[in-house]
Amino acid sequence: MFAVVTATVLAIFRFLSTSADVAAAEGRARADAEELVRISGVSPEDIEVSAFFSDPRYLVAADLPLDLAAALIALGVLGVLGGALVGGADWRTGTIVTSFVSVSQRSRPMLDRLLAWTTFWTALSLILTGLLTGGLILVGGFHGSLVSTDWASVLLVATRGLAVSATGAAVGFATGVFFRSELVVILILLAEVLVLEVAVSLAVGGSFTSPGTRLARWVLSIDNDGNAATVDCDAMACADVFISQPNGITGLAALVFVVAIMVLLVRLGSRRPLWR
Repeated sequence: MFAVVTATVLAIFRFLSTSADVAAAEGRARADAEELVRISGVSPEDIEVSAFFSDPRYLVAADLPLDLAAALIALGVLGVLGGALVGGADWRTGTIVTSFVSVSQRSRPMLDRLLAWTTFWTALSLILTGLLTGGLILVGGFHGSLVSTDWASVLLVATRGLAVSATGAAVGFATGVFFRSELVVILILLAEVLVLEVAVSLAVGGSFTSPGTRLARWVLSIDNDGNAATVDCDAMACADVFISQPNGITGLAALVFVVAIMVLLVRLGSRRPLWR
């Protein structure tokens, strides 16, 4: 139900925020260019009208990979929060301690729960990805275009996004078990967002790339050279799109390494006799 509702809401939002009326958008672009000429006194020949044009359509080739990446990274964050709640709640309430008095008996059920939670969240993310992709393709059919769509690129973005979502679920559960409290994990995540994603980025500027930005660029393969293309369209300006490409296994290897560390955290954290 969560996947259906979320995919439906996102698709409706994109439908309402787009339009197939290109002529009206081009008219606004010309009006804005004329207004600039009137105010600044610049010669009309020096004004590029297309610079004022914003395509109102949903162009699947350009917009679908971005929307999928954003949705799956958001699911990764939700997976961290959900995993922390699932992994930390039983420790906070004392259920694990009373159910498994012996410390040596706690690691196996916790590892089983880690696998179950990560599998569940990955399956949920996969269902949401399929529903959202279908909904956004419909939006493109009514309010845009499917021209120039590289479906292999879309599949690659979805695969990487699913890997991020699954890793987020594992990280949330493992840290919840290790700290034996969901509150600590939530505070750490909040601190990361406020400090690294917001404060440091604003203070340092372009010289600093936040972890979230790096993750998004990896999912979309934006760092690849020569993978930029332009969507074919019949408007005065066409959108640019990055064609996602396999660029080695470094990113996936890093996620696998993180998951392995999380398994170790669960094993050590559940057997640790300190803190309850």
